Amino acid sequence: MEPSRKDSQGCLVTSGRGIMLAMRKTLLFLCVLCSLCAVCDAQQATVADATVHFYRYKQYVGSLLKPSIYCDGDEVGRIQGGTVFDVKLSPGPHTFYANDKQAGAVVTLEPGKEYYFRTDLQTGFWKGHFRLTMVMPEQGTFDIAKLKPMSDNPR
Repeated sequence: MEPSRKDSQGCLVTSGRGIMLAMRKTLLFLCVLCSLCAVCDAQQATVADATVHFYRYKQYVGSLLKPSIYCDGDEVGRIQGGTVFDVKLSPGPHTFYANDKQAGAVVTLEPGKEYYFRTDLQTGFWKGHFRLTMVMPEQGTFDIAKLKPMSDNPR
């Protein structure tokens, strides 16, 4: 690398190599800065969402049935016995129910919190219905520790 020198007016004159090296360093610094900002934004987005866990005990009765789980009228998945699946949702009020629309819950989700719903089979005269039961986080974490996670697409 050539040493820099000053011209007749006292301005610093560098070679073309020096300028290219300075531009590369500046570009590298900007890339690192942008990637750090992207990581921070991604972390803030995941913390801002609430996590809702839906699970079902493994039982022989109703084991062939896979009831649908709904959030705000849209199906978020179908759950089979002995499994658990998670859904990330935006904070605010949401309505949850299984295939029995008479029983459900309207829950105001808070950012970063976790919520647990157990799917229970309610036997009827001709057929059974599945209902969601909201459980305390302490019970939910204990219950799902023994269950298998469902695939990425629980539908």
